Amino acid sequence: MKGYVCATCFGAFVALRMASGCGGGDDGGATLPTATQCFETMDAGSSQTCAFAATNQPDASCPSGFDNSGACPSSGLVGCCVWTLSFSLEGDQTTATSGYCYYSSKAAEAAMAACTGVADNGAPKMWSTLP
Repeated sequence: MKGYVCATCFGAFVALRMASGCGGGDDGGATLPTATQCFETMDAGSSQTCAFAATNQPDASCPSGFDNSGACPSSGLVGCCVWTLSFSLEGDQTTATSGYCYYSSKAAEAAMAACTGVADNGAPKMWSTLP
């Protein structure tokens, strides 16, 4: 049975399909899991943002609308609001990370101020300069 790890931030929805359901979470640090990484950029120039989802599960697929493999572009990156869930999946430790990256100082400043507490899925939010 397929399950989903879901996260919301700033009213947007990011889903990463996994092999099964999940339990609790912790922040897991800012390093992105590398087995499956997906991203989608929105707008351009000073309005550019990038949504991303990543997991250490090699059989995961990218969420609908995430047409690019890999991490958000690093060129011009100011910072990212990131949240990570860690849980046991069929006996293996699984990590799923989602977030939004910003490419203008003004947008990043507002996002950094809002990047506190926990995301709607209960995962702690943290600010990172890594894509």
